[in-house]
Amino acid sequence: MKRLFLLLLFSTFISVAEAQTYGYSFEGNLDAASEISLFEKISHLEAVLGVKFILKAEQSVGEVIIIVDPMINRGENDHPFSPKIIKTLYLEYGLTPINFRKIQ
Repeated sequence: MKRLFLLLLFSTFISVAEAQTYGYSFEGNLDAASEISLFEKISHLEAVLGVKFILKAEQSVGEVIIIVDPMINRGENDHPFSPKIIKTLYLEYGLTPINFRKIQ
């Protein structure tokens, strides 16, 4: 039992350690309902482990921080996470995508 617990604990640390963090900035305004809706859509994307919004309403800019598990559905032609998906969502919400960058 102790070995199983340690194995599960170790595998959790490995998956978090291998996670990749990206930031995708945008320009435009989001009302509260749109912010929640966009957050939920990004959160439910395949391979996304976490999402955080950084908004500067007075400047009409923001950034979404996305934590991705690169091990999910890894294959030769499998790309479970793509910035193109986020860009499409930004455009749906009337936002202008600015810069996609790898943070970690």
